Amino acid sequence: MEALIERMSDGYEDAFERIYSMYMNKVYNTARMMTEDEKAAEDILQEVFIIIYKKIYKLKHAEAFESWLYRITVNCCNNYFKKRKSTVVTEDDKLADVIGADTGQTPGEELISRETNDEIYKAVNTLPGKYRECIILYYYSEMSIAQIADVLDCSAGTVKSNLFKAKKALKKKLNLEIDCEVKTYGYR
Repeated sequence: MEALIERMSDGYEDAFERIYSMYMNKVYNTARMMTEDEKAAEDILQEVFIIIYKKIYKLKHAEAFESWLYRITVNCCNNYFKKRKSTVVTEDDKLADVIGADTGQTPGEELISRETNDEIYKAVNTLPGKYRECIILYYYSEMSIAQIADVLDCSAGTVKSNLFKAKKALKKKLNLEIDCEVKTYGYR
């Protein structure tokens, strides 16, 4: 990965294209979860990779690339919210559609799963920004506590505290044990 990033900093288009193909789905899915808007997520995806293309030279350590990438993604999402000032959840928003999971379930199981995912998705999006960011990055982007702390520029303790408070709020909203539900549906 370090060699690839070095090639990208030296201006090699093939290196940029390879990094783009490696991370485009992760960036899009994170932006989609945070913004609840497919069009906005597509715009943020483009914006993130334009920033990376223009500012890769500022990255001092190649091993920090993924954290840097997510930091840019979160910042672009926050800029989207500043411009928009409010978020809207539509009835068509389905968590399974966002992550594109093929569960292999029967139609009945799939329906129950989609309804549960929709409830969780809507509940996550009612959380305050710092809690929502932590939940999305931890459960949906599958980042570690340390990576989230680096992306959000806070301590690991703050991330753990925000995750704890977010899960507590979700349990209250959904009246269920979030860890069990999340694990049941394959999100960790």
